[in-house]
Amino acid sequence: MYFNAHTHLHEEVNHEVYNLYVEEEICANFSIGIHPWNASEGLKILPFIENYVQKKECVAIGETGLDRIQGPDLAVQEWLFRKHIELSETYQLPVIVHCVRCWNELKMIHRELNPTQYWVYHGISKANLINEILHEGFILSIGANVLTNEKLQAAIKQIPFDQLLLETDDSLVPIENIYHKIAELKGIPVIALQEKIASTFKRIFSKWNNG
Repeated sequence: MYFNAHTHLHEEVNHEVYNLYVEEEICANFSIGIHPWNASEGLKILPFIENYVQKKECVAIGETGLDRIQGPDLAVQEWLFRKHIELSETYQLPVIVHCVRCWNELKMIHRELNPTQYWVYHGISKANLINEILHEGFILSIGANVLTNEKLQAAIKQIPFDQLLLETDDSLVPIENIYHKIAELKGIPVIALQEKIASTFKRIFSKWNNG
């Protein structure tokens, strides 16, 4: 079985956490949040988000986070991100985090809030940040960029299995391809990787695990 920690393309053939949008039809095992690019709409959308979060099919908050390249002012993004963390703590759900050139800000918020729930740093591409992100206690979710990013490939062995998830995000690359690449880089059979990822996935998305 291939567990997909974050996808914008719903497929029923894999075990996935689908990134649901407000007013979209609810599917099994979804996450929901306001992307930092859309943070200016936060005040209007937040009440709807909380309604979705209370659904039994909701297994995570997000994606949400900080983006220095796109979106409104960082102060607006940070205000909204903190609102998502409040939901995460209230409803005891992990957070799928989007972070672009804002690692220092994200790290400081994490240390300040000292959350009880897991934060999943999704789509990591900066290999030089991996050790620091792991040290802060984040879970790393690796996507299709590992197929072409040689620096990221070289850093994969640094990531312990209990902090590793795999995802497709908005890529059309099959999740199986990412599993095969990670298995190759880790030097283990694909079936062994599937077992390890499944264990981490069920621990992080504990509501999914409980059915």
